[in-house]
Amino acid sequence: MRDASASTSLTRFAGLQAPAVPISLPPGRDQDVGLQRITSAELFPAAGVPLHVNKPMHVGDSALHDHEFLEIAFMVDGHAVHRTIHGEQAVGRGDLILLHPGQWHAYEKAHNLVIYNCCFGVDLLMRELAWARTDPVLGCLFPARLPAAADRAKRSASQGVMALRLEGDDFTRCLAELEVLRVLLRGTDTALARGDIVAHLLLVLGLVARAAAADR
Repeated sequence: MRDASASTSLTRFAGLQAPAVPISLPPGRDQDVGLQRITSAELFPAAGVPLHVNKPMHVGDSALHDHEFLEIAFMVDGHAVHRTIHGEQAVGRGDLILLHPGQWHAYEKAHNLVIYNCCFGVDLLMRELAWARTDPVLGCLFPARLPAAADRAKRSASQGVMALRLEGDDFTRCLAELEVLRVLLRGTDTALARGDIVAHLLLVLGLVARAAAADR
């Protein structure tokens, strides 16, 4: 389990504490410090399901960073400006951002922005969720071409960023499933609970994919 830290702006150190952990830049780091990379090795367990769910609170500006894995960020409360290759977007409760591997982003001017981050490795799309890549509903969420292991350290120049909204019962159900996942990942041997974890992840992905289909 990863402990929370109030001295860094990177989501990976926000931990799995409830309800939300405030994070902000440490003193003297109120400027961009360059693009930082979050790797699969430092986020996911060595064995078990390559999935990480946390619930940080962003305050101020976060460091510009990218990832070797897929990330879906669900805005629960507060507001901020989200910056990606597409430019800047105001985000708040009900907004969600899906980023493919290699896509950079940052949160700026965040005011108590509470987020569920749902991050999962490319390996999951090659094993348990391989079928989902060609599913008529879920397939729209995933890259057309998955990066090979040797290419995952490379940054992507593609447009693999999706901005969506969830509202009403769908949003409530999604948050409930994310909390189940967060608790499962915190207190369970993920290798033993693989079926439960993948099942709850699929419920989240189904809600997101239907929102994406409605947005087309």
